[in-house]
Amino acid sequence: MARPDLRTRQAKAAQAYVHRKGFPHAVPVDVIEIIGDTCWYFYYSLPDGCLELEVAWDDGAWNYAVTAFLEDGFRMVDPVGR
Repeated sequence: MARPDLRTRQAKAAQAYVHRKGFPHAVPVDVIEIIGDTCWYFYYSLPDGCLELEVAWDDGAWNYAVTAFLEDGFRMVDPVGR
């Protein structure tokens, strides 16, 4: 699993969101793009658990949703079972 390219618009939007939430050093460990849509899922391994962040471009603005959070000490190895 390779780290996502942090130079993309969607990765920059995800990073800005996670930094605003208090994790300035968090870097996504994986990303999934929904083909045919403007939606991406970024996966972060945070101190308290693993975060799945949905980032979508809709109506000229970035929208965010935390779609999953595992709070059991689980270290994200392969979040999507690839």
